[in-house]
Amino acid sequence: MRENKKLAYLSRELATIILDLDLDFELADTEWDYSGEQTAYELFQKYEFRSLLSKIPKLDKQSSEVFNNKESYKLIDNQKDFNEFIIKLKKEDEICLDTETDSLDSNQATLLGISFSWQAGQAYYVLAQENFLKELKPIIENKKVIGHHIKYDYKVLKLAGLELKNIYFDTLVAAYLLSKTNRSLKLDDLAFSELAYRMQPIEDLIGKKGKDQLNMRDVDYKKISNYSCEDADYTWQLYQKYKKELKKETMLGLFS
Repeated sequence: MRENKKLAYLSRELATIILDLDLDFELADTEWDYSGEQTAYELFQKYEFRSLLSKIPKLDKQSSEVFNNKESYKLIDNQKDFNEFIIKLKKEDEICLDTETDSLDSNQATLLGISFSWQAGQAYYVLAQENFLKELKPIIENKKVIGHHIKYDYKVLKLAGLELKNIYFDTLVAAYLLSKTNRSLKLDDLAFSELAYRMQPIEDLIGKKGKDQLNMRDVDYKKISNYSCEDADYTWQLYQKYKKELKKETMLGLFS
């Protein structure tokens, strides 16, 4: 019995957390230093450690060196700008587009606007006004169209009366085929891992998940414009990269 009590005491002593131990360091000294993010990114890119890229901590826009390039994005919300935009659009054979809606359910989403890009660093966001859509319809229906997860855009645009008859390239499908790891296929993750660019998070517009999160239809369209243009721009840039890689890997047939 005495031996059992002794063992019980030793067990309690072993399980007790010591709170008054003298340590020769300050807790603040253990804080992680993010200053090497750019170096880590370049190293992982160089040696193709793409699965590790997503593990690099995401900093805010101000502190990240790889976040923001200066693009030329334009909001199209009046007839004058729309007329100038249409002239440019008609000259292009291939266009990248992205839709903004008020729902992730493509079967019931309302179209808020469409962003277009056909040159890296440039994009246009066109409000989904009836007169704009009517004029866009015969133009985009016969263009070679590029998108990311373009099945969603196809369904949303068809509900709005525009049918994409010549879907040419989906960067999500290309990323899936070219991926050598089970990495994320989200556009913002691919923009970071492939192009060293941090895209604006949607939380900047609608807030974090919860009862106070906004719907995109409640967000100022001027704020949506830059966000959507970025999507089209970096989808276009991924397209330029992926079509070369698919050709190099002799995977264009499989991709098609």
